[in-house]
Amino acid sequence: MGKSEKIAMKLAIAASLAVAVFTALFVIALIATFNFSTWNGIERYAAGFKPIQLLTVIPSILLAISFLIFCVSVHYLSSDEQKIWSHLAMNFGLIYITISLANYLIQLITVMPSVMSGSLDGLEKLVSGYPNSVFFALMGSYFFMCISLFFEGLLYKKGIRLFLFIASIGCITFFIVGAVFSATIFLMLGAASWIGGTIIAMMLISKYYLKKIKLLKL
Repeated sequence: MGKSEKIAMKLAIAASLAVAVFTALFVIALIATFNFSTWNGIERYAAGFKPIQLLTVIPSILLAISFLIFCVSVHYLSSDEQKIWSHLAMNFGLIYITISLANYLIQLITVMPSVMSGSLDGLEKLVSGYPNSVFFALMGSYFFMCISLFFEGLLYKKGIRLFLFIASIGCITFFIVGAVFSATIFLMLGAASWIGGTIIAMMLISKYYLKKIKLLKL
């Protein structure tokens, strides 16, 4: 194994751990800051706005960056026979990353300063507090992350593949059922599938590559 492959393997270990950590932090931040109150207009939202309400932006941006490094590293390490799957995973990952970064940077660079300065004209459709805002439409980027995770699953065997399929197929299936039948329980199951499957799979992947590096040193 060449030096570049060892670097890619170390990047895959670091990136997979980062994806697991930032996924967990995103969920924690979402639970801690989610606003359950009814939407009463942009003026009411601005009056009660606090910057901590956008705490999810930080782990979300870091998650997207980490996922990019992970996808590229895994693609580089894949065999020629598997590169079709890793390439698809990387490309769907790039769709997720591009949309997600744009969404959260809009919140950080446009929404937060505008709300805090009182510049509210045309802002209602962008703020995360409005249930029909562009923000929630762009949250659909995680659908493409799930597709990316599915193709990543085709690169591995046994446990890793199982949890990547739970994070992808399980999440997408539950969300579609939940959306069609307006059943919140299925939406929650979909979120749980993505969260649990992603975190466990990424921990297993980091362990997998760490073991490979240790074997090379023997």
